[in-house]
Amino acid sequence: MMCRHTLRGETRMESMKVRDIAGDEITIYAVKWPEQLGGAYHITHILPPDRWYGLDYRSVARSTDLETAVKESLWSWNHNHPKMFDLQIPMKQAKIMAAVRRLFEPGTQGTKKRYSSYYLKHVIEHEIGEYVGNGEAKGAMLQAGFPLAKGDDALMLNCDFILKRLSSRKVYVE
Repeated sequence: MMCRHTLRGETRMESMKVRDIAGDEITIYAVKWPEQLGGAYHITHILPPDRWYGLDYRSVARSTDLETAVKESLWSWNHNHPKMFDLQIPMKQAKIMAAVRRLFEPGTQGTKKRYSSYYLKHVIEHEIGEYVGNGEAKGAMLQAGFPLAKGDDALMLNCDFILKRLSSRKVYVE
């Protein structure tokens, strides 16, 4: 479903309802700039707003048609969603889970440290020798039972996990 609202002259706000990778309905709003300014759509906000922690959706899409702008924005959101782990082929899931179990331990009082999902994704990539998305890393960490840092949510762009301090001998990331 698409809605249009005209703002000052030729600039107009449009919205489109879509479903994310988890099947939740979201509404993406975009502003269409006048042709003399390039005529591109710029994503302005997404509802419900609590679903888009930290994702700079304003810089995600710069397309001249709304459907493409929404698809670009949605791709960026879905790529960082923990559900991405579930959608990988079983062989890749097994490699990621084996690396997670081999490299990481839950943190305990005195030995714990916060590690961002973005950092952990790179550690896992280095271990298995192939690309791992941020969403895949988050999904694997959650399925393996690792706790999120207090106040974090797995739907944040880069959430933190509480782990035992990583030994420099055990993990090396270039």
